[in-house]
Amino acid sequence: MINALKKYKAYHLSPKVLAFLIKYKYTFNPSLVIHDEVNYLAIRVYDSVSRSILALLLIWQDDKEEIVTINLTDFFKEKLNFSKVADPKLFLMEGQVYGSFNTGHATDKPNELALFQINGYKIENYYLCNYNERMRTEKNWAFFYKNQTLFALYSLEPLTVLKAETIDKDQIVFKKYFEDKTQNYKDHSIGTPLIELENGYGFMAHKKYYRKRKRLYLGKPCLFNFENGFKLKVKRQFYFHSYKSLLGEKFKFNKNLISCTYFSGICRKKDKLILGYGINDIDWNIVVLNKNKLWH
Repeated sequence: MINALKKYKAYHLSPKVLAFLIKYKYTFNPSLVIHDEVNYLAIRVYDSVSRSILALLLIWQDDKEEIVTINLTDFFKEKLNFSKVADPKLFLMEGQVYGSFNTGHATDKPNELALFQINGYKIENYYLCNYNERMRTEKNWAFFYKNQTLFALYSLEPLTVLKAETIDKDQIVFKKYFEDKTQNYKDHSIGTPLIELENGYGFMAHKKYYRKRKRLYLGKPCLFNFENGFKLKVKRQFYFHSYKSLLGEKFKFNKNLISCTYFSGICRKKDKLILGYGINDIDWNIVVLNKNKLWH
């Protein structure tokens, strides 16, 4: 079953946020979390002055005029000397707002993956995530707590879970905790962070298709459960923005991309699910769904 998300009800961001974002020609890959009546939005934008893609964090309350803006690219350039902040994802974990990102594709050395914590209107803690069996280019890990211990869903090909062995001031060392080669979802990768459900965790994965080394991304709902061992169920449905978006765009930041509905954000607001995604690395959308639409 295929589902075009453009037909679903859009989630309307505050007009003051839209007025801020409209300054940028390209905005994409939104990740929205709402916690204690505060809105947190991570998003990537193209800055025409520096001619580069920046990662921004916007924090606001709907009944107040002020928007707190944190330039994640500048922040982590200053703190960790990173030249790039890619794929910022926000999520709730243990009642706190967290974010993760990577530093883009590896070049002369492996890239980095980081986890950070937001307290109120500022970034409070940040950690490099190290794993000795990691790939040269790491993208998205989905973090969660189990029995007061930090874990990360690391890979779907095969299903692999990491456990935090040591947590220092600015570094977390992970080790492989679980791997099941019988649960091997070829060409699937982690998209959104995890969201807690009644029967486990839900998230959106990306199913990648290849043609002459170029890629096309579609979304697949997944249910991750660890009550009786780690189990992953990938739903049969496919999700994408629109049929037109599948054709791609003439202008591309990534020349190896055919087209991409890139699932970057997921959160709950009361009984509704808010799902954010980028469209071909130049645009974005956030839709409102019944969670049973994805997991039933």
